[in-house]
Amino acid sequence: YGASEAMSLHHCRSRATDILCAAVAKNDEEIHKIVEAALVPDHDGRYLLDADSERLIKAVCANEPTLRAVAHQLLEAVAGASGIRPDLVLAVCGSVLAASKVDEEKWSQPLNSSAAMLTNIAITLHRQPKYREAGLALFEELLARGLREAAVALELLDRRPYQRFIGPPPFRRARRRPPPRADN
Repeated sequence: YGASEAMSLHHCRSRATDILCAAVAKNDEEIHKIVEAALVPDHDGRYLLDADSERLIKAVCANEPTLRAVAHQLLEAVAGASGIRPDLVLAVCGSVLAASKVDEEKWSQPLNSSAAMLTNIAITLHRQPKYREAGLALFEELLARGLREAAVALELLDRRPYQRFIGPPPFRRARRRPPPRADN
């Protein structure tokens, strides 16, 4: 528990990551809760993605039971970095989807609870030129899995084409006409 709390302290972060990475290898529900608590974003709503947190994320992705237990929180932690660290976010999504293919019954609840985040990540990745194909492949995988949020997003995108102006045109004041001259 101490290592989970110490993840938010900069001077303790490296040691806490070492402890949590060692704990990830154990298949224990209590340890899964501790690792999940370490992945909760700070008060500002952002999860600090540095070398230590990347080590923890990679350790979680390498262990299928832990990944299944903390998948929702892990995706929530990295979802905000889709535009900044797309390679890491794509690796996490790939690990979640690859692990969920092996045993779909065990993964139905974690995958369904994270469907909206996965859809947002796929759309964000698709908007970046370098990750356009990867984002599209992720979105198509979500559609193939039958996730409702992906289908709803696709329907919304298909139904509403790009609109140049949304809402009424801006109000423009009429030019003031000068009063008529009295030359006569």
